[in-house]
This record gives sequence, C-alpha cells and structure tokens, in this order.
Amino acid sequence: MLPSPLSLPQTISWSPPPSGLLKLNSDVSVRKSCDVREGLLLAKKLCLSVAFAEVDATSVVADLNLLQPSLGVAGLIISDIQALCLEVGIHKCLAVAISGNSLAHNLASLAVSSGSDFLWQDVCPSVLLSLCD
Repeated sequence: MLPSPLSLPQTISWSPPPSGLLKLNSDVSVRKSCDVREGLLLAKKLCLSVAFAEVDATSVVADLNLLQPSLGVAGLIISDIQALCLEVGIHKCLAVAISGNSLAHNLASLAVSSGSDFLWQDVCPSVLLSLCD
C-alpha cells in the first residue's frame, strides 16, 4: 500500500498557486485519468517539483486519495498516478469545478483533436489568448 500525500476531495474554483509554487491542472473530462498521468510524466521529465494537483472530476480525486486503490487495471493506473504524485512532490490533490478549469479543458481538447503533443513554456498559445488574461 502506498501512503497517499493527497487530501480529501474538495470542489473549488481555480486560483493561481502561491508565489514560487507550481500546480498541475488536468482536464479528465477529455481522457479520464490519462491526462493526470501525462501531466505528471511531463513534470517528472522536466524535473519540476509540483506542490498541488487540481482535477475537474471528484471521482478521480476520490480514487487518487484512496490509501488502497481498487483491484484490476483501474487500481494499477491509480497506483501508478499516486506514485508519480509522490515523485514530483504533490502533497495535495483537489477537485476543481469544470467551469474553473476551462483553460486546462481547452488545452486538452486542442491536444486531443490535433493528435500531437504540445509544450508551451512561459507563453500562452495564440489560440487560447483570450483565456490567458
């Protein structure tokens, strides 16, 4: 059993992380927990320390907060995501309202519809400029 660094699920509005900290926002309505895992893998690859994770599905947050995930393939995926959370330093996972996660949703939709991976660092993609203000 993996000790979970994640808190109980909460539904909140999006807000920026405290100064000097990074937060992973993931839109699971596009591709269930795959988007959370992909975000964590990117953070690990870039050697980023991430303090928080916000997901737009309370059921996924509840699964991530379980000390002992369910059996089967779903349980293995959740265990993998929990381990990645520990590796990048996430100590809190919260559920954010879908309306408060529109930028993550639009980015995920863009990536899925294009079939390509994108990485924007320190800039907002031109197709999403109106949402970045």
